[in-house]
Amino acid sequence: MINKEIVESDAFLELAATTQLLYFYLIFNADDDGFLRNTISVAKKIGASKNNISQLVRSKFIIRYSSGTISIVHWLLHNSIS
Repeated sequence: MINKEIVESDAFLELAATTQLLYFYLIFNADDDGFLRNTISVAKKIGASKNNISQLVRSKFIIRYSSGTISIVHWLLHNSIS
């Protein structure tokens, strides 16, 4: 599921369209706990760049770990029934 409050927030809507699209694809490809190890390959599949990944990190929509793994910050909100 996708939480409407997150993706319709001013902070999300201020992101570039490619960055927004990347966020959705990261959610679609994340594991059951909101982690993803192949962020760059997902980005390349949709024409996004490392800059788009960095924009998601700076905007606090994802956390990037030194191992290269990322986690979706609002994973539990996206996967809760309101």
